[in-house]
Amino acid sequence: MRDFIQSRPLVVPPQKSVKETLAAMNEIRATAVLVADEGAGLVGIFTEKDIARRVALRCDGSEPIRAVMTKPVKSVGIDEYLYYAIARMRRFGHRHMPVIDENNQPIGIIDLHDAMAAAAQQLIDQIDDLTQERTIDGMREVKAVQVDLAYQLMEDNLPVDEIQSLLTHINNDIHRRVMENCLFDMNEENWGEPPVPFEMIVMGSGGRGENFLYPDQDNGFVLGDYDNGQHNSINTFFIELAERFTHHMESVGFPLCRGYVMATNPLWRKSISQWIAQTTRWFQKRSSFSIQMSDIFFDFQGISEKKELAQSLRTHLTTMINRGPIILQAMFEEETNRHVALNFFGRLKKERGAPGHRGKVNLKHGGIMPLVGAVRLLALRNGIEATSTLRRINLLQEKRVFNAEETDELIESFRQISRILLRQQLRDFQAGANVGNHVSPASLFRRERKTLIGALKTVDSLQDQVRMVFTASVF
Repeated sequence: MRDFIQSRPLVVPPQKSVKETLAAMNEIRATAVLVADEGAGLVGIFTEKDIARRVALRCDGSEPIRAVMTKPVKSVGIDEYLYYAIARMRRFGHRHMPVIDENNQPIGIIDLHDAMAAAAQQLIDQIDDLTQERTIDGMREVKAVQVDLAYQLMEDNLPVDEIQSLLTHINNDIHRRVMENCLFDMNEENWGEPPVPFEMIVMGSGGRGENFLYPDQDNGFVLGDYDNGQHNSINTFFIELAERFTHHMESVGFPLCRGYVMATNPLWRKSISQWIAQTTRWFQKRSSFSIQMSDIFFDFQGISEKKELAQSLRTHLTTMINRGPIILQAMFEEETNRHVALNFFGRLKKERGAPGHRGKVNLKHGGIMPLVGAVRLLALRNGIEATSTLRRINLLQEKRVFNAEETDELIESFRQISRILLRQQLRDFQAGANVGNHVSPASLFRRERKTLIGALKTVDSLQDQVRMVFTASVF
C-alpha cells in the first residue's frame, strides 16, 4: 500500500472554513481533502462530490469544513493489501480513500484509478487488458482470470465479503460489455439502435453484491414506456437482444438460470409500467408462484450507467410494501420452507440421496439462503432499500432491530459460512470438478466444523427471531 498512495495529501482541521478549504484545494488542484483533528486523527473527507451536493446548495463559505465533510469516513490502513483498498472503494462507490497509520492519522489518499493501474501490474493485468476487448472470447478469458484473482485474495486473507464485492463488480462489468457487444452486432446487422431506453437489472447474489464463483444468470430488462401500437416491433428487438445476451453470457461462463429468471422470459422483460403492474399483481395474488418470484426479485440492482428506470421500480416496491405489508407475511410463510443444515442434535445435516453429494452439506441452501432470506424480510419490513446482506444487517441495528452483539454475530456468521463455501468452490475448480455449493465435513478441521456449526446455530436463532416477529405482529 505504501507505494501507491498519493504524496502530500491536503489535510485541514475541522474548524477551517469552507471558503479557505476550497481556496487551498484550488491552489494545488486537489480533488479531495482530509479533515483531521489533532487528537482524534482522521474525522472526515471532503471531495468534489461534497461540493456539488452540499456546498453549492446551502453554504456561503463561512461555515467550518466539519459541517459539510463526509463522515464517518471509510479508510484503509497503511499496511493493508492494495486489493483490500480496491475492494472497499468499489464496494462503497468511492473514487478516493484515505490511508491512515496505526494511530488513525492520515498519511495519504489512494485513488481508485491509480490503484487499479497499480494492481494491474501485479496480479490483474490480464483483467484490465482483457476488459478493453469487447469480444466474447475476451470476456471468457476475463472470467477465467477472475478465479485466479479470487484465489489470490483468499490467500491474502481478505474479508470474504470484500472478495465477493470485487467478484460482483467484475461480473457486472462483464454483463455491461457483453451487452455492448450484442448491441453493436445488432446495429451492424441493421437492427438499429434500441427503439426505447432500457436498463439491465441483475438479481439474486449479483443484486446483493455477493457473487461466488460461476453464479447463474439472474437478469432482466426494464424498458421505457411506449405506445401499445409499437409493441410488436419493440418486443421483437428486445427478444433478439435477450436471446443473444443470455447465449453469450452462457458461453462466457454464466450458466443459464434453471428457474428461467432471465430476460428471454417475458416475465422478466417489461416496460416500467408493465413492471409496476406485474409486481402489484404479485402483491395482490399471494400465490406460491408470485411470492417465489417477488422473493427472487427484491434483491435486484440496475447495472447500467443510468439507473432511473431501476430506481423508479425500486421506489414503487418500497411504497407497495409500506402500504400493503401483508405481502411480507406471505413471503415469511414461504421462507419457512428454508431450513438450516443442522439436524435435531445440532450437528451438520448431510445430504443422503443427492447424486454425487452424499455425506456433504449444502451451504448455499442450508446456510447462505436462510440467512439472506431472514435478513431480507426484516429489512423490507423496516423500509430498508439496501440489497447487500451485511448492509441490511447494519441498517437493522441502526433501527434497533438488532443490538450490537446480534449484529456482530450475524456478520461473522455470514462471513464464516461464505468463506468456507468460496474456498470449497476454489478447490473444486482447481480439481477440475463441478463448482457447486456442497462441502464435505471431512474436509474441515475440527475447529472449522465447530465454527461452522456455531454460525449455523446463529442463523437458526435468527429464523426463530423472524418467526416471532411475523407470527406476533399485527400489520
